[in-house]
Amino acid sequence: MRIAECQAKEDIVRFRLPQAKSALNLRSTLQAKTRQPAFLWRMALGILLVGALFGYAAQWLPASVPEFLKGNKAELGKQVEHLEQIQQWATDGDWGRLWWSLPRSMWLGLVPGATALAAVTGFCWLAFTLQAGQPGARGGIRWPLALVAVAMGVASIWPTLFALYYQETVWGLTESQDLIGGLRFFILGVGLREELSKLLLFLPLVPSIVRRGSEREALLVAACVGLGFAMEENVGYFAGSPGSSMGRFLQANFFHMSLTGLAGLALCRGVWHPRERAAEAAAIVLLAVIAHGLYNALMVLPFFGEYAILSSILYILLAYQFFRELRHWWQPRGETISLTATLVAASALVAAVTFVFVAAVTNFGDAIDGVLQPGIGAALLVYVFLREVPESLVDV
Repeated sequence: MRIAECQAKEDIVRFRLPQAKSALNLRSTLQAKTRQPAFLWRMALGILLVGALFGYAAQWLPASVPEFLKGNKAELGKQVEHLEQIQQWATDGDWGRLWWSLPRSMWLGLVPGATALAAVTGFCWLAFTLQAGQPGARGGIRWPLALVAVAMGVASIWPTLFALYYQETVWGLTESQDLIGGLRFFILGVGLREELSKLLLFLPLVPSIVRRGSEREALLVAACVGLGFAMEENVGYFAGSPGSSMGRFLQANFFHMSLTGLAGLALCRGVWHPRERAAEAAAIVLLAVIAHGLYNALMVLPFFGEYAILSSILYILLAYQFFRELRHWWQPRGETISLTATLVAASALVAAVTFVFVAAVTNFGDAIDGVLQPGIGAALLVYVFLREVPESLVDV
């Protein structure tokens, strides 16, 4: 009996040993390859090439596919009718009915193609955030909490939309091309309602974060709330301009992530050290509101036409501050796939999926025109990110 048992154990060891060696070899290969710039660029070009091939083939899809991706006309008609009804309730001051009707408005706005694009861009940033949070490290992010935070971010669109109708109707706050009126709209309107709504939905997660005492988790969980908000907001943008998804992947998504992340971190620090840092937390939240409004105003208002580049400078400073906080807690542990590789692969994947989608709903030529220009701008932002991320492979 013992001889048979020993033989069985020996057979198990012989079976598992090659598997363990194979897994170890694969891990070592990935560790080495994903830290080689030449491999990363070949990987990115490969993903883009596959996207181009699928985009070319998408021209011959049945006509029903593009129509489905763009959304059912009957459903779009219902959305228009619903928005008109909401506007009427706002005019009548029927805020209760307006509040409870907003989830239906959000649901009707989920156009299949645009929603899929928003989901892809959101998933890519979520993968990056979870890896940056190093769940297994001391003080690392808890991934279930991150997923809840993304859902809370999506839900934060609800109070944002309510605030939009209230500010338009009661405050008379509407978009203006004048300098003073425009700044008032973008700072007291867009910046105030969006940043406060995101923080409002972050608050239920604060007690769990505070008890654990992890600043890294505070930064990244709050960033996930911003990511969820951006995902929901992106649906409308992608429905109107699918080619904008590449730019919004690196701009709008990360812009909301960094603003909410830094504000959420400041809020938690204020709770941990109320006497020393409560005033600082309030100041940072106020700065987040102002920065958000200025970022939009610098791009839109005619007064800043010659100085629109200031919006890019503001964005880069925000990215620098976010990654500066992140690098402070980064613990080099020799991850199998480098953080740089995750960012490069995600950027290429978003560009490829966007190209396929635009080619499917228009044609191959329009897809090239619609993605090429935003792609060039996005490439510059990729470079900025690659310089600032922890475990960066770029030093020039």
